Amino acid sequence: MSDPGLAEIVRSSEQDLMISSLSILSLHLPDPEGKIVAQILDPIKTDKLETFHCFPSLIKELQIKIWQFAFPPPRRVEVRPNRFCRQREPHCSSCKCRAKHTATLPITLYVNQQSREETLRHYRLVWMTPETQGTFNGKVKPLCFDPSRDFLYTDIFDMMCCTRSDWMAPLIANRFLKRDCFKDVRVLEVRSWEWHDSIGESLKTPYCVALEVFTQLEEIRLMLHHPSQYLPKFCADCRSRHQGRPWTKSMEKKSIDAMTAFFQRIHDDTAVGEQLAEWGFQSHTKHEMAEVKIPKIVVVPWTRRC
Repeated sequence: MSDPGLAEIVRSSEQDLMISSLSILSLHLPDPEGKIVAQILDPIKTDKLETFHCFPSLIKELQIKIWQFAFPPPRRVEVRPNRFCRQREPHCSSCKCRAKHTATLPITLYVNQQSREETLRHYRLVWMTPETQGTFNGKVKPLCFDPSRDFLYTDIFDMMCCTRSDWMAPLIANRFLKRDCFKDVRVLEVRSWEWHDSIGESLKTPYCVALEVFTQLEEIRLMLHHPSQYLPKFCADCRSRHQGRPWTKSMEKKSIDAMTAFFQRIHDDTAVGEQLAEWGFQSHTKHEMAEVKIPKIVVVPWTRRC
């Protein structure tokens, strides 16, 4: 026969334990009064998702991290600030082989002062000036790149053709940018590379001397010209000039030797002053030229489409 008094004690102990457990849980539940359910059932309005009103109250370090997270992913950026062919007398009016690549500006340049300041801590902006804009009357965006994230490239056609590369003159003159804009760039691609016997002499033109702004390059990649990627875009006349030839080891060696000699000339300040004088620009000092490294030259197949 059970003892009623003992049963009452056990029941009381169980109630005390349950109350104690609920009390402990109430310390951990974010909303012990059940108001979360009412919040979830409340219709969500669109403006609640588009506006984050708490951002100004975040600590500055967290705000900066958010701006950095909004930066674009690593890009391939063409080193030609206007990205448009500005030929005064184009070879062919129907030719579509002009470069049209653009690297969009980071959205964080447009948000507010803090986002712009943080963006400019990482990105370099190179603006066109009236003297370099030439006959192009459209809206010109600046060249924008982050040397630690983006990959820079240029095109041998632009380097060799004066009517398409007159933007390089201010690079040499230091009017276009400060010399340290490209000082953190370690690798540069030169696309559309193909060997011909006169290319060694062509590398001595004043336009190519503009590469001296890349003072700390560790490697230059000569990306081979692929007719299969170019020819469909060319008119018949242009196509005949860019058929390309089978690549040989001899061409590879000559290309490496020619580009190495080119940077050796810049490093030694050999004949650079005379070339700049032809433009009416003052030559850089011997000390400035000596800072230009002689990068490793690598010839690689160009298998990517721009």
